Amino acid sequence: MELHVTTQGTQLRKRGECFQVSCGSDRSEWSARKVKRIIVAPHVFLTSDVVELAIENNVDIVFIRWNGEPLARLWHPGHGSTAAIRRAQLLVAAETVEAVSLVKSWAIEKLGNQEAFLRELARNKRGDGRFLVDGADGIRESGKRVEELLGEMEEVRPALMGHEGQGSKLYFKALSATLPREFQFQERSRRPARDPFNAALNYGYGMLYSRIERSLILAGLDPYLGFLHVDRYNKPSLVFDFIEPFRIWVDRPITRLFTTRKIAKKEFTSSTGGLALEKTAKQKIVESVNGFLEDSISHEGRKRKRGNVIQARAHALAMQIMKGEVCSSGPSTTSPITTVAASSPGF
Repeated sequence: MELHVTTQGTQLRKRGECFQVSCGSDRSEWSARKVKRIIVAPHVFLTSDVVELAIENNVDIVFIRWNGEPLARLWHPGHGSTAAIRRAQLLVAAETVEAVSLVKSWAIEKLGNQEAFLRELARNKRGDGRFLVDGADGIRESGKRVEELLGEMEEVRPALMGHEGQGSKLYFKALSATLPREFQFQERSRRPARDPFNAALNYGYGMLYSRIERSLILAGLDPYLGFLHVDRYNKPSLVFDFIEPFRIWVDRPITRLFTTRKIAKKEFTSSTGGLALEKTAKQKIVESVNGFLEDSISHEGRKRKRGNVIQARAHALAMQIMKGEVCSSGPSTTSPITTVAASSPGF
C-alpha cells in the first residue's frame, strides 16, 4: 500500500508500530508492515521517528513537488546489490553500440504501446475514428525508423529522439481529440502543465518515476547512470530511459478518468504559469493509477501485478548487463483499462 500525504499542514508521526496521519480533527493510523512507500507533498510535517520506523520496515519516503514530480527519497542504505552490477552498467554506457540496442528497444516498445492504445480506442469509438487510425499508422512509421537506426549512441541519439518525439506528437494529438471538448489540448505540456489532462498526466508520471527509481535501486542498478539521457546533471538518467515502455500504464487510467468524466475542470486551479491539482483530483489520480498498476496481467507465463512486472524487468535488465546479453527486455503486456482501488490516498 502507498500512503499519500498531500494536504498542507498535515502531520505525520510515529505511534507504536504505525504511521499516524493527522489533519485538523481527522486522524488515521497505518501499520508500518502494510505500507510500501509514503508520498509526502510540500508543507507536510513529519518527525524523525517516522523516518526511523520507515527505515526499519523498508518503507520508502518520497518527497514530491506540488505537481507530483519526485524531489527526493529516503530509503534503507542496504538497497541494491553488489558494485559489480554498477561496474557492468558503466561498461555498457561506455560501449555505446550496446546502449543503443537498449534504448532502441525501449523506444520501439513505447511507440508500439501508443499505437496499440490508439487502435483500441478507434475500435471502441462511436462514429468516425479514422483520425485515431491515422495517428496509429504514423506512430508505426516512427517505430520503423527507430528500428532502422544503426551506429553508436552519439550518432543515433538525435535521430532516435526525433523519431520518438514525432510519434509522441501524433499520439497526443489523437489522444486529445478523444477527450471531452473542455479537456482537449493543443500540445503536450510538462512543467508547468497548461491544461487539466497534462496536469493529471504529469502527476501520474511522477508516481511512476518513483516506482521506476525504486525498482532500479532494488535491482542493484544506478538510476543516475543512463544511456540516452546521459548529459543531465544530477538527474536520474536511467529512470528517464527505463520509464518509456511503462508510460502507457499511466496514459490508460488517466485517459479513462477524463473520457468517463470522473474528474472535473473545477478540480484544477491556476498556479504559477500553469495548473495545479486540487486534493480530490490527486486522490482520483492516485487511486486510478495505483489500481491499474496493481491489476494482474500475464508476464512470462505467469500472472503478475503490473507494478511487480516493473521490478521483474529491472532485475532482468541487471542480469542482462551482468551477463553481457544486452537486448530487449521483452515487450510489455497491456490489458483493458481497469480502475481497481489499491492504495490509500491519505490526506
